[in-house]
This record gives sequence, structure tokens and C-alpha cells, in this order.
Amino acid sequence: MSLDIVEIALNSMTDDVEFEQLASEVMREEGYHDIKPLGGVHDDGQDAFQDRFYYREGRVKTVFQYTLEDYIERKLRRTIARLNEQRVDFSVLVIVTPTVLSSERQINLKKLAREEYDTTLDIYERKTLVNRLSNFSNGVFYRHFPSIEKQIEALRSNRPVLEHGHGELEMAMLKVLIAFVFAKEVDPVRKSIFDGLVLASLIYVPVGAHLAISEISLILSESLGCQPFPNEQIVAALRRLELQGFVSTEDGRYHLTESASITSRLCITSRF
Repeated sequence: MSLDIVEIALNSMTDDVEFEQLASEVMREEGYHDIKPLGGVHDDGQDAFQDRFYYREGRVKTVFQYTLEDYIERKLRRTIARLNEQRVDFSVLVIVTPTVLSSERQINLKKLAREEYDTTLDIYERKTLVNRLSNFSNGVFYRHFPSIEKQIEALRSNRPVLEHGHGELEMAMLKVLIAFVFAKEVDPVRKSIFDGLVLASLIYVPVGAHLAISEISLILSESLGCQPFPNEQIVAALRRLELQGFVSTEDGRYHLTESASITSRLCITSRF
């Protein structure tokens, strides 16, 4: 097994619960053997899932935040604000993320945590996760990605309809499929496409109407003729759209911002 398969496996990870379990195991391998869930921090609101924390006791109390979010600075600020709001006493914050963070970016984030919040920040990002998961002797990779090789092999062995006399075309189609689903650096592309689908589900909603996650999920599944997408995937897309100023939320219901609504209608009108 190569490092590429570890990268592929991380790219395929979109479930927050699965990532929490993986990250906790990696942290235990790093020497944090007594990690425990930190109870009483989150409530039953929509942010509860994203704000689940872990901790370890010792001379210095360390709190762990695992996240699939791309915008780490925003996550850092929100995490510390939530911990302070809940009066959680901690000295070190550890953020574990599959996002790639340059050395310079990590230094800036640690400086921000120290200067603005008087907090020591440790970061375990993509490169660290890949290195730790590539140590296959500890069994962590196989426990969390037991079928990744079979999935790749199934793609490689799948026979398209254009099988006879079209070997080159068949190979080209297969390469494109594998690249789009598994290759490095395509995760932002997949997210962008899905974000566009979610945004499209809000364009024709009557002005002033606000949709719940379940309603957005129904629109997507009916329009695409497929099974409903996981709510976590839709929520993640909505958060990215909110950061870009396209979507607003109120009491757990979503709608286009005024500027996004005007822009989308102008684009539609200009085509006809």
C-alpha cells in the first residue's frame, strides 16, 4: 500500500463522527492515551455536532477539537469563544484537521491564539495525519478504511458499455472517473459542485421563505432523482455558502441573501 492510498482515503472522509474516531486514535498514538469526551459543552442546537470537544487531564489541561472545516482560523476563534462561554478551564488547545496547512499558516495561527487568547495551540494537519496513518503496523488505517483497496480495485475492474474496440477510450474514461473521485486536490472541486447544487435549491424559493435542512434535502433528492444526501454534507455546504455571503441562516432555516438573490435572478433573466 502506498501513501497515495492514504491520501485517497482522507479525501473520501466526509463524516464528522468517523473523523472524530480516527483523530482520537491518532492522538492516542501520539501519546495522549487518556482522551475523553468533554461533557456539558454543547447543547441541542445545530452547532452541537460541530462543537463536540475532547480533553485530557494532567498538569496542563488540554482540549481537543477535531474538524473537517477548511477555514481553520474561523474554527479556532469559534472554538475558543465556545469554551470560554462554557467556562471550560484549559491551557492548551489541539486542533486536528485533514486540511493542508503550510508551516507559515500554522505559525500565524499559533501566534493568533497566544496573542489574542493567551492559549497555546497545537495543530495536527494533513501531513501529520498522512504520516501517522502510513504506519500500517499499528492497525489504525485498516480499522478506519477497511475497504478502500477494494473500492479502488472495483473502479479499475469495472467494464464500461464501450468495451469492444474502444480500449483507449475505455481507459481514458476510467482514468477520469478515478481522478475525479479519488485523486489529490479534487476535494475542493467536489465541494464546489455540491455547493452549487445546494445554492440552486434555494434560488426558486419564494422571497422571504426560509428552508429547513430536511426541505433542502428533499428538493435535492427529487430534482436529481436520487436518495437524500446526508444532512451533515448539506450543512457543510451551507456553511461554506454562508461564508461566501450567498446564504443566511435564522433559527436553523436557510435562505439566499439579498445580494445573492438579485444576482441569481439577473443571471437567469439574461439567458432568455
